Amino acid sequence: MFTRGFFIVLLFQALVADQQSAITTNTAMSESKKWIVTTTGERDLDEVRQDLTKKGFKVEQVLDQIGCLTGSASEEVAHQLRSMPGIADVSPDADIQLPPADDPVTW
Repeated sequence: MFTRGFFIVLLFQALVADQQSAITTNTAMSESKKWIVTTTGERDLDEVRQDLTKKGFKVEQVLDQIGCLTGSASEEVAHQLRSMPGIADVSPDADIQLPPADDPVTW
């Protein structure tokens, strides 16, 4: 059984890899990308969701137990979100593929 910490480590590794990839990839500023928004916990998550939507962020998931939201927006919108009250971080999202449970190699 995997713990929450295990998934957070996997998510962090995927985010770092995706950020390094984004630095070397030249993409159009208006192209929509997937993002993970981490909140500070100082504001109600539903309030934050409404504010993100007003700024042009398309919310796909609200992860209230960990204070995060996922969704899509352009680089410009993501940059604007970083300065909003109650937002701790806005990072590129990445797909994670876990190996089969009986796979001897986990990393």
